[in-house]
Amino acid sequence: MNPYQRQPLPSWIICHSTPQDEPEMIRLATLEHMEGLRGFDSTLVARTPDGHVAGFCRVREFDGVAYVNPLVTAKEYRRQGLGAALMREAFLTWGELRFVARGYAVGFYRNIGSVPAKWTDIAPQIACDCNECEMLPDCNPLPMIYHPKQ
Repeated sequence: MNPYQRQPLPSWIICHSTPQDEPEMIRLATLEHMEGLRGFDSTLVARTPDGHVAGFCRVREFDGVAYVNPLVTAKEYRRQGLGAALMREAFLTWGELRFVARGYAVGFYRNIGSVPAKWTDIAPQIACDCNECEMLPDCNPLPMIYHPKQ
């Protein structure tokens, strides 16, 4: 069985974030070397039954295009379908999703139906995150577009 295609646990609740979720989203992002992440107005969160944030998908819009920036899941919930569930819900909410995948995550995104894109398909406000990142030389980021598998 492909670990990226597992079904999400039925106990996850995916909904729009609230201001009370922000400290936990910032903590999860910081653990993934995404310091300084702010602004969660258009963000989906996945909560555990006890209300903890297991992951989130922040969407930013530029010129009518929705960009995932970023998708983060807590380590203990990876390889359980949570990231795929968040991406699918974001697609159902915003439509086509564009983003820049970190090199190590490209396999995950391909397995859920994403395809490579051109850097010119990515808004400068999103692409600049890579240009300013100290991890760029080792990251091998790839612009992508999410086309979910049926």
